[in-house]
Order: sequence, then C-alpha cells, then structure tokens
Amino acid sequence: MLMLINVKKNNAILSLFTCLMLLIHIVYQTVAHLLFFYYPMVSKILGYAVLIPAVLHGVMSVINVLFLHDSRKIMYKKANFRTYIQRMCAVIIVVLLPAHLYSYAIHDITAGTALFHAASLIQIIFYGAIITHAAISVSKALITLGMLGNIDKMHIIDRCMFLICAALFVAVSIIVTGAKMTLFGM
Repeated sequence: MLMLINVKKNNAILSLFTCLMLLIHIVYQTVAHLLFFYYPMVSKILGYAVLIPAVLHGVMSVINVLFLHDSRKIMYKKANFRTYIQRMCAVIIVVLLPAHLYSYAIHDITAGTALFHAASLIQIIFYGAIITHAAISVSKALITLGMLGNIDKMHIIDRCMFLICAALFVAVSIIVTGAKMTLFGM
C-alpha cells in the first residue's frame, strides 16, 4: 500500500510539473508562430522539457494502473467519466505524438496536397487531447497530494482549468495551423 501511495504522489508531482512545462511550451510555440520567429534550440529544449517528464508520467501511470492495480477497473462509470476521458486522451497522445514530433517534416512532404490538411487536423486533435488530459488532471493531482479536499474548490479549479485550456486550444489551433499554412503556401 505504501508503494502505491508513493507512486501516486510522485506521479501527481510529475504531472503538475509536466503541465507547467506544457504551458510554457504551448505559449512559446504559439507566440513564435504568431510572430514568425523560430529559435530551433529553444523549441527543442522546451519540447524535451515536456517530453521527458510526460514519458515518465506515462510510465508511472501504466505501473500504477496495471501493476499496482490502482483503479484498473472503473467501478462507477458515471462518477468516473472524467477518468475515461483522461485515459482516452492519454492513448490519443501516445498514438499521435510521433506525428507531432515530426509535424514540420510531414507538412513539408504533404505541402500542396490534401494530406497537408489531414496532417493539420491530426495536429489539432493532438492539441485537443493533450490539453484536455491536462485540464482533467490538475485537480486530480492536487487531491492526490492532499492539497485539495473541498469539492467546491475542486469545481472552481476545474472550471478555471477548462477555461484556460479551451483558450489555449483555440489559440494554438488557429495560430500554429495558420502559420504553417502560410509557411507552406497553403
């Protein structure tokens, strides 16, 4: 039981750190695309600052669910709808991550074709999945860490997270997609 608690708490800390790095990465990339400036080293550093803790978070989550048997079976389907969404988003993130990592190469290859728009749509789905996963996860991590016990405060944090994440999703989807369309002559 102690091992389960340690994995859950460490994973909660890691997930909050990953969310912070993700926020920085999204804001930087959005501003870079909006202003059409690109510093490859900064982009790579910020990308890895998200990727490395995200991979560790994913591994710890799999260990937690599959090997430590923490909520492997969701008993109360209505009450745990957000957990289903969170896990579905995690699967989408893992599946679409390679397309995100190589998005410029993919857009370069597909420029001038209908596949360019499909590649752009895949990026938007990736943004939606990762931002939704983060929005759902913050209050859960705070609960796991014992920093949030009041249901009313949880609802306030959830609403704030969903508003912030919705704004980020719209901004990144429009600005990054628009910039790539301009860059690749679409």
